[in-house]
Amino acid sequence: MTLSSSDTGSAGNLFVDADRIFLNNQGKIRADTSGGSGNLNLRSPILTLG
Repeated sequence: MTLSSSDTGSAGNLFVDADRIFLNNQGKIRADTSGGSGNLNLRSPILTLG
């Protein structure tokens, strides 16, 4: 998942509410912005990075 802005505006917000979040095989969650803010909000009882 990617949240991005290449201009001067905000990249926005990404909300993830899940039972489980698994990131494997070089999976990524990222926010890139040159203009200001970008928020990633993860809510899960299980977060596995592999």
